[in-house]
Amino acid sequence: MIEEEVKKKLIEELRKEGNVFIACAKVGIDRTTPYRWEKEDKRFKKLFREAILLGRESTCEIAEHSLMIAIKNGNLGAIKYLLSHNSGRYKRKSRKVVITYSHENLRLEEERKKFEQEKREYWNLLSEKERIEAEAIFEKERERIGKNQPPDIMIKDDSP
Repeated sequence: MIEEEVKKKLIEELRKEGNVFIACAKVGIDRTTPYRWEKEDKRFKKLFREAILLGRESTCEIAEHSLMIAIKNGNLGAIKYLLSHNSGRYKRKSRKVVITYSHENLRLEEERKKFEQEKREYWNLLSEKERIEAEAIFEKERERIGKNQPPDIMIKDDSP
């Protein structure tokens, strides 16, 4: 019986605001409870969903009223908002960005990936001492160029 009274109070609160979290807090239940009730009780589910929609509609009316007051008070942001959302003359023009790749760009990208893979393979061939020395060189180069990016790894093959 107490549960039915709580359900009734919850529906009343939802009709005012349409926000489940706030309505649950006002009637003193966890916000997951109405979703459990919704699964268990088809009648409650219908009332619950209707109350949320009604409450959101009511909240939107309040927001529209506040917007109109702001417009009457000369709030330029409110004026821009209303015009941009209600008049074709003031709507923002959408922009489309199209990125195209030429075959040359794709070929270069594939070559870059292949080069990066080769750099990793060479890096793995270095001994621990060589890696430490290389890191020291890279650190000096980073300081010299003032960037946080490591410079390209260049491996010299001195074999005959």
